[in-house]
Amino acid sequence: MLKKVGRVPNYFEYCSINVCIFLIIRAVNQLKGRRIMNRLIISFVAVLFVFAFSEAQSPDAVYFDRIEYGVGDGPAYACIADLDGDGDEDVASANKLTHDVSVLFNNGDGTFYADSVYGAGGNPVSICAADLDGNGNNDLAVANWQTNNVSILFNSGGGVFQATAYYGVGMQPYSIQVHDLDDDGDNDLAVANWGSNNVSILINNGDGTFQAAVNYGTGINPRLVFISDLDGDGDGDLSVASSGSNCASILKNNGDGTFQARVNYPAGNGCCSVFSCDLDGDDDGDLAVANWNSNYVAVLKNNGDGTFQSANYYNAGNSTSTVWASDIDDDGYADLITASWYSHNISVFFNNGDGTFQLPENHAVGTNPISVSAADLDDDGDRDLVTSNYGSDDVSILLSEIVTAIEGGPAAMPVIIGFSPYPNPFNSSITIRYGLREPSKISIDIYDLLGRKVETLSQGYRPAGNHQVVWDAGNLISGNYFCKIETKWYSETKKMVLLR
Repeated sequence: MLKKVGRVPNYFEYCSINVCIFLIIRAVNQLKGRRIMNRLIISFVAVLFVFAFSEAQSPDAVYFDRIEYGVGDGPAYACIADLDGDGDEDVASANKLTHDVSVLFNNGDGTFYADSVYGAGGNPVSICAADLDGNGNNDLAVANWQTNNVSILFNSGGGVFQATAYYGVGMQPYSIQVHDLDDDGDNDLAVANWGSNNVSILINNGDGTFQAAVNYGTGINPRLVFISDLDGDGDGDLSVASSGSNCASILKNNGDGTFQARVNYPAGNGCCSVFSCDLDGDDDGDLAVANWNSNYVAVLKNNGDGTFQSANYYNAGNSTSTVWASDIDDDGYADLITASWYSHNISVFFNNGDGTFQLPENHAVGTNPISVSAADLDDDGDRDLVTSNYGSDDVSILLSEIVTAIEGGPAAMPVIIGFSPYPNPFNSSITIRYGLREPSKISIDIYDLLGRKVETLSQGYRPAGNHQVVWDAGNLISGNYFCKIETKWYSETKKMVLLR
């Protein structure tokens, strides 16, 4: 079932400002009878009121359409990458309890095919995707908790994966990340090992085979490793969430894939996930750390040299399992997204533009979400979300919509919900499903790839509730077509793929 939840503007601060200024005017009237001063103040209030009202009436709003897709048992992590080479983003899930990997292929509009399944090692808990053997296809690397190794699944093209290679790492590997660590043009691996309190570095020989792991100490019980340039020297440094030490461990790269001794920064209680990007707009990599035990996300700002200020904390959900950062509302600043195991939801913290964050907005997902990541899944230019739901054996796909008022209209919650062409791709006819929150005048039109209107499917008033209309593609040629549904203040477009 598709669910859409909205971001609601807060007018309290504007009202408070206007009340305060009104009281000032009254005080001035009582103390001084100067009409000029009164007129100046009244003019100031009028301008401020118009500004506040216009700002409050038409902010951009973010909504999410959500749908779940079944995978294997105990999905512990989902990564996003183009696995079949068609230009859109697919999803791969590491399923701990069925010891396998599920691959979900994107139809091009943020809906997905039934999964393909590939065996991995014992209890796979993390997965990443990159071209490891230099053939232009994204391969998969999997961290296997039980068997203390990583699996490499090579992509032979079109999202078909061949025989698996295994490489030993530390004890109970919990996460895996990919990056060119030694600056030789190929992708290497970093693995955080919960049981041995270290990170394993596997250097690529250039053909998708790897040298023996070299281990570097971290804090106690590292759960997640993240790779980014923290000190501005152009190479990939390591940030590690060390849950037993309640810290983020920083290991700086020497430039050749070897690393300096760790420096630990306190970051909460039960640090289980870390993400690094520029949060405060000063072009260096700050840290966001999720804390399982204290239900907080910690933000540590970078001093510009890979050292960090003391953490600021933001309350998230019950047992915060992971954190990601991405510009969800398209304002140029990275927002935070956390998943909460016992709250069964994600929380979105919108960035104020300076690395401080608003109170979270919560959105339900599946049961026990353990990972979250972001990418443009439906090719509309904004960031969508994927969660792994360990308890319900599925992944949640949350397609975002950024709604801006048109022609002076309010950016209120859209009247249209659950807009979904099905099946997609299709080979003859397709059913356009949608719901209306209230009776509305709508139009539904079909356009071709050049923007020419092909057909009007529906036009006029429709009652509240669920509706559908069938489009028969007739003798049209194969290709991409677009269905646009529109009301007075809101419109939405979905891509459809006709295959003959």
